[in-house]
Amino acid sequence: MTARSAACGDDGFTINGLVLGQDAELAQYFRSSVIGGPGAFAMDISDAKDAGEFMTRKLVRDLLASAPADAPRFRIE
Repeated sequence: MTARSAACGDDGFTINGLVLGQDAELAQYFRSSVIGGPGAFAMDISDAKDAGEFMTRKLVRDLLASAPADAPRFRIE
């Protein structure tokens, strides 16, 4: 069992990733070996100046993923 599998396991934990830079191999590594659990995702950021916007999107996705299925959904742009 990998550390990722043990961390995500049956407890419902999710590991998401934020990949900074334009390294396709690193992004693929995150998708195949780092992220895990329900609704897990990795986001690529090509420029550090965009990190704030992407961190906001990541936080929103994290919060929406943990919301109950019957919770109201809002579109954020």
